[in-house]
Amino acid sequence: MRSDKERFQDIVESCEAISQFMQEVPSYNALLKSRKDQNALLHELAKIGEASAHVSSEIQNANAQIPWAGIKNFRNIIIHEYFGVDWDIVWEVLTVRIPQLREDIQRAVERIEVPDE
Repeated sequence: MRSDKERFQDIVESCEAISQFMQEVPSYNALLKSRKDQNALLHELAKIGEASAHVSSEIQNANAQIPWAGIKNFRNIIIHEYFGVDWDIVWEVLTVRIPQLREDIQRAVERIEVPDE
């Protein structure tokens, strides 16, 4: 089983991948036209949700500013309701929430010692 520290690293790496991918997506309309970009970005969002779902409750409680349940729920929508994905919400997540999540995770790692399991 992966440690909380490893899960945090997984989240940061996916946030970084999303940031890189988004440099090639100039607009919301461009995203809607590119199935390749959609698939790549949704995959990274799903990985973030999966990693977040396995962070220990102790660490989640110590970092309550991170919307753990919302991240997990968003992952479930991506995976289980793929054709029901709301691209307006995805765009907001990609452009607003992912940069904030990356900052929050990096601050959490700096602020607390994440125990290895």
